[in-house]
Amino acid sequence: MKDPFHPTDEERQALYERFRRVEERRGTVEARLTLLPTGDGGRKGPIASDYRPSWKLGDLTPDGEPLFHDALVVLVGRDALAPGETGEVRLFPLIPESWFRLQPGDVIDMHEGSRLVGRATILALRLREDAR
Repeated sequence: MKDPFHPTDEERQALYERFRRVEERRGTVEARLTLLPTGDGGRKGPIASDYRPSWKLGDLTPDGEPLFHDALVVLVGRDALAPGETGEVRLFPLIPESWFRLQPGDVIDMHEGSRLVGRATILALRLREDAR
């Protein structure tokens, strides 16, 4: 994809077909994502579908440090989400079993490295039980 913020219809369709196959195998998490404004420490630019941040789900390492989990983000109904904006997303966890304990209404933090750049409210978990 040459420009992830302005995909052609063909590129957009290919991307969604790829994610539809992943969703069939593993499932997805539906959420409402708000990116922090740049002035509050958020990103300088927008995100597009296929963005892969880390997520803090509330669990800790044996040393008491936060544990981070990766999930791809697919934007719903838009090509970009800018700092300070809120939009519907689908999350595709790389290790789905880490996400099963979440419930609708839970809020999870989105990070780039150790920097908090967004927060998502879980709307629905549609993870496949056999993905555990």
